[in-house]
Amino acid sequence: MIVIRTRYKRATNHQGARIVARSSNGVTLAMPYYESSLEIDNHKQACYLLWRKLGLDYIAGYNKMYAGEFNGEYYWIPIDNGSPHCRIIQFDSQPEWV
Repeated sequence: MIVIRTRYKRATNHQGARIVARSSNGVTLAMPYYESSLEIDNHKQACYLLWRKLGLDYIAGYNKMYAGEFNGEYYWIPIDNGSPHCRIIQFDSQPEWV
């Protein structure tokens, strides 16, 4: 099972603010941080892009994730479509998460 962690990295003298997503098997992805009304939208976007980079968006039955926040980091765990759990975030086919 692959777990994804997303974390906010503030701007430095050399790079702008960004969200870094890292999977449990060591693959990383960084994307710019966009000011939005909900901070979790940036984290969802980074998680989705890493999920696609890993090629996991084509696995049937795993288009829902548990999402949890701890100490400013978000953790994302895939679940199958049949599990009746409380906080589920549905992956759309678009990376915009409208």
